[in-house]
Amino acid sequence: MTPSPQPRTILRFRRAERHVHWALAIPFMVCWTTALVLVVVYNPDPQRPYREIFSWIHRLSGIALIVLPVIAVARTAGDIRVHFHNILQAWTWTLSDLRWLALAGLAAIHPGVKLPEQGKFNAAEKLNFMTLLGTYPLYIVTGLVMWLTSAAFLSWIVHFAMAVLATPLILGHIYMAAVNPSSRVGLSGMITGYVDRRWAKHHYGKWYRENFEKSERPVPPSERRRGAVVYAFLTGAIDRSRACAELGAEPADLDRWVVRFVSTRAPALAAAIAQRASLPAVRPQRATNRAKDRADVEIPERGPTG
Repeated sequence: MTPSPQPRTILRFRRAERHVHWALAIPFMVCWTTALVLVVVYNPDPQRPYREIFSWIHRLSGIALIVLPVIAVARTAGDIRVHFHNILQAWTWTLSDLRWLALAGLAAIHPGVKLPEQGKFNAAEKLNFMTLLGTYPLYIVTGLVMWLTSAAFLSWIVHFAMAVLATPLILGHIYMAAVNPSSRVGLSGMITGYVDRRWAKHHYGKWYRENFEKSERPVPPSERRRGAVVYAFLTGAIDRSRACAELGAEPADLDRWVVRFVSTRAPALAAAIAQRASLPAVRPQRATNRAKDRADVEIPERGPTG
């Protein structure tokens, strides 16, 4: 049997990561835009019309910046470890990261410059992440002080200084994510979770090897995770390429897991699947504790974002 080709796309960001990203990004951009309007348009002439409207939009988006990330984390609490993993990645720097920063500008104008391999985040993304982690609490505290107390001047200075510091990082991030031809391909990772395999291998070579090349795959999927993905595949919730991407597996591996999964529940169906996939039939296993078997399967949500 000829091996099936690898799926074209791979999972880069899980649902928990995407939800938290947008829960932070959308209200922050509203805050930033309304602040720009207030400073540029209304600070020189506070009597201009509609100032209160922009002021209240700014305040309400600030509240959203507090509330929405908490809701996003709570709704995906089962994946909370991925956030701690990402924070650790952002604060872990190597010489390759420093070299990447030094060469990134030159590489943008000269295709012959080769950048060092990067992990899950490149050095610029790490800087963005670190800036967010460091300033997020200060934005909230200084914003509430300005709104609720009369001691607003010092808080305004800190608030404004952080916004100025964040501006080039925000604009650079938007440019790389949505405009730059070589990097905007990755925007789909924050929308559907999936990115082109070859693009990921080129831009995040170290991360790709650690997660998608068999020789260096660090942790195989857990039995519970494997069972959930196989169940979703069998019920039609996801297709074959999506199932392989979720598990970081080859199609042949998925076929074997399908047979083993079904053999504990429907031996006859397992034999049929094995025959169709040209795989050796798996000897049916007696389910000694069906309640436990059912508990081992987590039914994922349907839909393209998983």
